[in-house]
This record gives sequence, C-alpha cells and structure tokens, in this order.
Amino acid sequence: MSCGIPPELSAVPVQTPGLAATGVLTSVELLDLSINQLTREIPAEFATLTTLTRLDISYNFLSATDADLITFLNTKDPDWAAQ
Repeated sequence: MSCGIPPELSAVPVQTPGLAATGVLTSVELLDLSINQLTREIPAEFATLTTLTRLDISYNFLSATDADLITFLNTKDPDWAAQ
C-alpha cells in the first residue's frame, strides 16, 4: 500500500498566497504530510488555517521565517522541523 499526497492538494502550488483566503483549505481539520520529502518555506498564510486541530508535517525539509507562523506550527506540531 502506498500513501501519497492527494491530487487535490498536490495541485496547490507551495507559493500560493492566501491559501485560506482562496477557499482551498478553509475547513481542513487534519493534515498529515509527514515523511514526504517536501521542501521550501511554508507560506505565512498557513497560520490562517484556524480549523486545523491536528497537523503533522515532520520529517520533511520545510522552513519558516514568519514569527506568527512559527508559533502556529510549534503549537499544532511541535516536531514540525524534525528531519
């Protein structure tokens, strides 16, 4: 069995501004993208996913520089920076 990123998420460019504002991910409650070899900086707009109750993006190669986003990530997934 192979698990990957669902096609509807893989079509969303990482640099898409205002993910929640576009309506793409406004009601996501659970997001597990762990161990997918994802790279790049996480957009600050990611912190607007207020319905998110569980997040796992660990074991990728992601970064963040926005202070509010880092706080959000540390709250939702303390291991987000684990590689």
